[in-house]
Amino acid sequence: RSDNFSLRNGENNSETLFAFLRDHILLSSDIPELFLVPDCLSESDCALLESYTEEASGKKASFRVPQRGNKKEILELAHENASRNATLSRAAFEKDETLIRLQNALHLPTPPERIECYDISHLSGTHAVGSRVVFLDGKPAKSEYRKYKIRNLPSGQIDDFKAMAEVLGRRLKRLERGVPLLKVEEVTDTEKQKEIQGQIQKQGLPTDYAPESYFSFTEITTEKVVGYAQLRRFGKVVEAGGVLVFPEFREKGMGTEILKALVFHSSEKNIRAVIKTDQLRWKISLKALGFIEEKMVPKIFASVLAQRQEKDGKERIIMKISPDDLRKAAKKIPDLLVIDGGKGQLSAVVSVLRTMNLFRKIRVCALAKRNEEIFVPDSGDPLPIPKDAPESKLLQHIRDEAHRFAVSFNRQQRKASETTSILDEIPDLGSATRKKLLETFGSASAALNASEEELSKVLSPSALKSFLTFREK
Repeated sequence: RSDNFSLRNGENNSETLFAFLRDHILLSSDIPELFLVPDCLSESDCALLESYTEEASGKKASFRVPQRGNKKEILELAHENASRNATLSRAAFEKDETLIRLQNALHLPTPPERIECYDISHLSGTHAVGSRVVFLDGKPAKSEYRKYKIRNLPSGQIDDFKAMAEVLGRRLKRLERGVPLLKVEEVTDTEKQKEIQGQIQKQGLPTDYAPESYFSFTEITTEKVVGYAQLRRFGKVVEAGGVLVFPEFREKGMGTEILKALVFHSSEKNIRAVIKTDQLRWKISLKALGFIEEKMVPKIFASVLAQRQEKDGKERIIMKISPDDLRKAAKKIPDLLVIDGGKGQLSAVVSVLRTMNLFRKIRVCALAKRNEEIFVPDSGDPLPIPKDAPESKLLQHIRDEAHRFAVSFNRQQRKASETTSILDEIPDLGSATRKKLLETFGSASAALNASEEELSKVLSPSALKSFLTFREK
């Protein structure tokens, strides 16, 4: 059995070990008959510890400095274990210190536990791809790495800003549903509850069933109340309903945000929403939030659903969500986004964050290769961080990893296009010629659209004839 302990250092090894043994003997209920100790303890130290052990625990124990044999090997093994754990502890401390330095340098609210970095790679505008690497607690989390094919740029067009915006847009779209923009507060005052119930009734929303709880929702950025909602309980079935959005906030899609915040706040296993089948927009909004349609109506809820349908003749569906699932999505939110590039790339990313209402939620910086300068939003000048500072070195390491991952994926795509393309169907066109066409024009499509003059610079007369004959078919 092996146990490890963190110690406060004394002036020397003897003092440190003596203090540890004193406390260990006093606090431990498992006192061995023999302690093997290093030679930093003198014979008088060992004698004193033997007397102390008997007095403190009522047990006799011997303290010995082994010179040879099996006992010497056991002591050496303990020393090796202590050295290894000291190294790990020191590395962990240095890692934590670097994250704290990064937090202070970038003015982050907490040390960045999850850092995501993005890069774009292409060959003259062809086979454009993006990469995402993730570092958790300062270490690469390769299971979280992702590759992206750029979809919205024509082959041959070079626009790293648009490519980065596309990649970030696709990534952050998944985060929107995990970031509540509203603060939730339960309303317990009975007079206020009656007022909310009256407003809900004025809006023509169902009030047939007494709610269990009322909630108000405040916009985090403006601290304005945007609306109310209720939770109703039918046995184990919990329904979110009575969602009331004040008129000035309806255009902002606050109904969905209210439900998101309510679900995020809840400790229930599942929350359900009942909607009419013709409420297509509301159904789409709920699905985007993570709700799924429930095919089997819970027995305890079946009569409630039947009564509602009988009342207005409208069919309804039940949609369900797990608050835990929503909170798990929120845990994927990066504490820091790192972008490979300078102010231009940073501006493109900030624009995406603002569009998706995530700018206040996610911190971002850009790392320019030239002089390893670090830029943050709303500042035209780089931060005064030396490029050899630990926090800058960490960002450089993350950036380099994202670049390596993007370049590797770009090469994979080029290799795949070399081995599989429409050019394979052209008779009398060898693999070396096909490869040369792809390298020259960037893609099979670009080669097929090239002029005869351009092709003649690459192809032999016989190959050119075969190529033109194929193209005319």
